Amino acid sequence: MKILVVILTAVLAMGTVLAGCSSAETPTPSPSGSALEEGPAVGKLAPDFTLQNTNGETVTLSALRGGPVMVNFWATWCVPCGEEMPYMQQMYDTYSPKGLVFLSIDLAESADKVLSYLTERSLTFRVLLDSKQEVAVDKYGVQGVPTTILVDKNGVIQKIQVGSFISREQLETWLLAAFPELG
Repeated sequence: MKILVVILTAVLAMGTVLAGCSSAETPTPSPSGSALEEGPAVGKLAPDFTLQNTNGETVTLSALRGGPVMVNFWATWCVPCGEEMPYMQQMYDTYSPKGLVFLSIDLAESADKVLSYLTERSLTFRVLLDSKQEVAVDKYGVQGVPTTILVDKNGVIQKIQVGSFISREQLETWLLAAFPELG
């Protein structure tokens, strides 16, 4: 029994030492961002992707480094997505001129369906098409829409919001907390 207590004490002490070796702090990227591990989590390098927009133009996330990026995954059939779209349009209108790049990514729908949806709602931002959901599901692990991700000028994820924003103020406060330089 005494030996079991000694072994348990040693195991617990080793666990404490090992836990102390890992840092909960967000890693600091090198100027190129290459020191960070890529992954769909705050503090990690945003997984790179290339998608086409509804006009057939190609957009690559890593090519947008140097400024803040807001990525919003959504679908036309998603009611909460539709409810927050006016706020997304307001953020696009207000903060694009200040340097924010807004990437709206529709999941698994045709360009015609998306364009019709945008026209009906007077939405003017461009939408990228993730027709096979390879970016949303495979690279970002999106399990529900809407999901919004803020990526800083170095390509590092700063914030992730799963679910819709209920007001412009909520979205704007969230955005400016990550990117105060836009304010």
